[in-house]
Amino acid sequence: MRTLLISLLLTLPLAAEKVSFDTDDRFSVEFPDGWIKAESPQKSVVVYREAKDGDGAFSISKMVVKAGTKPDMEATLQSFIENYKKSGMKVDGEPKGQESIIDGKKALVATIPVEVGHEGQSAKLTFFLVLIDAPERLIVMQASLPGAGTNALRRDCRRIIGSFEEDDGSDKEEEKTPDKEDKKDDE
Repeated sequence: MRTLLISLLLTLPLAAEKVSFDTDDRFSVEFPDGWIKAESPQKSVVVYREAKDGDGAFSISKMVVKAGTKPDMEATLQSFIENYKKSGMKVDGEPKGQESIIDGKKALVATIPVEVGHEGQSAKLTFFLVLIDAPERLIVMQASLPGAGTNALRRDCRRIIGSFEEDDGSDKEEEKTPDKEDKKDDE
């Protein structure tokens, strides 16, 4: 039993950085140890980290959605693909989004392989794009990896995406309001 517990503890990441963002730090993700805060290449990005070896990057941005409406995530995905093409990238195939649920929210996940050319040389990249329908905003998470990315980089990106959560403040309310049973014990 003790050996099993030690084995399980050794497979857990040693440290992670929890990064909160949006109004009142409403949303957060956790970056595995070694992901470094770096200057974002775009002003619209609210969170940006690079892998310790510089081979991968992960960014989070958000788009405001008019109150009472739902974002068209498929159209947004296609818009991203068109923007990649307009910037000179060759998109391999016809990437499609796959519907998912992340922290109870509807999401669209896509893998977009591209080829980038510059001065007669080319390089392959893979973008993992995740669109999350959050109240009055569309959260965009994008991982950028060289080639298809190493197993470790892809695993890190899946962990970051899977760590996404919303703090709706309900935990804070529960802390302020004692349970009914606690009140009975005090009487």
